[in-house]
Amino acid sequence: MKVLSKLSINTAVYSNISNMKYDSPINDVGRGFIVEYHRTRTGPNFFMVFYKGCSRIVTEPIEVSRTLGSARYLDSSKVLRAWCEEMVEQYEKKAEEGMSKEEKVLEYAKTAGFGPEGHTDTADGVDETDPNYQTRMIT
Repeated sequence: MKVLSKLSINTAVYSNISNMKYDSPINDVGRGFIVEYHRTRTGPNFFMVFYKGCSRIVTEPIEVSRTLGSARYLDSSKVLRAWCEEMVEQYEKKAEEGMSKEEKVLEYAKTAGFGPEGHTDTADGVDETDPNYQTRMIT
C-alpha cells in the first residue's frame, strides 16, 4: 500500500477543484518554484506563485515580478513576465473602449431593464409611447 504524504493529498484535491489552470513553462518543482495562471468563472483571474517556500496569489504580471525580489532581473524572469502578460492578454475580458462601467450598466438597463432607467427618453424628457407614461405612485 502506497502511503501519501499530506502535501500530495492536498495537491490531488486541489488539482481536481481547479480545472482551468495553466502552468508556467519555466516551473522548477525540484527547486521550489511554481507559477500557475488560474481562470475562474466568478471573480478575477489570478496567478499563484510558489517561491522560497511561500505561496502568494497575485493578479498582475508586475506583482509576479515583485514576488521574485532581486531575481526579477534575470533573463528567465523576463521570459516568465512575458508569459504572464500573454496569459492576461489572452484570457482577460477587454472592456469596451469609450464607455465607463456606469454607461455600460445604463445601456444594459435600457435594453433589458424595467425600472425608470429602462424607459426611453425624448428631448423633453417624456416618452408618450411608454405604457407607464401616466402612471402615478400611491403614497
